[in-house]
Amino acid sequence: MKQRNIARIVLCLLAAVMGVLLCFALSRHNAKYAGIKQLPKLKALTLYGDTLDVYECLDTTKRAALFFFHPECEYCRKELEGVLTRHPECRNVQWMFLTIAPAEEVEEFLMEYPIQTIPDAHVLREDWPDIHRQFGVKGPPALFIYNENGDLMKRHMGAISIKTIVQELQ
Repeated sequence: MKQRNIARIVLCLLAAVMGVLLCFALSRHNAKYAGIKQLPKLKALTLYGDTLDVYECLDTTKRAALFFFHPECEYCRKELEGVLTRHPECRNVQWMFLTIAPAEEVEEFLMEYPIQTIPDAHVLREDWPDIHRQFGVKGPPALFIYNENGDLMKRHMGAISIKTIVQELQ
């Protein structure tokens, strides 16, 4: 009888500890993304080295898609190929393509994947990955979709299908 009571107490304590750890992990996760639940004010570089205030150039009647990529990333290439072919299906979307790659590497990449020709698209660079860090992007590809009010709708870390991207942007 005593062994059953001790076992129940131990199980209750383990459940309580697990609950506390889960709550702690969730609060850390929520705090990590609290700064991007609303589209933050961002500044990045154009390919020509000019600073662009991303927030000021956005049209508040359209959704915003922030796509973090790198020219050497095969997953990024596949997703961007899909975006290039299916972007007409995503009306009322402004694209921000962000990378930490050097301008020369990005220019070569854009010859093969002319994403800058998409209407309402900007290809931007960071000299130091502050924006990547702010969004919690450890590696590309990553996609953040904001609605017309600047509220975060979807967040994808890693590769996703172009079908999913198009569905979420329509």
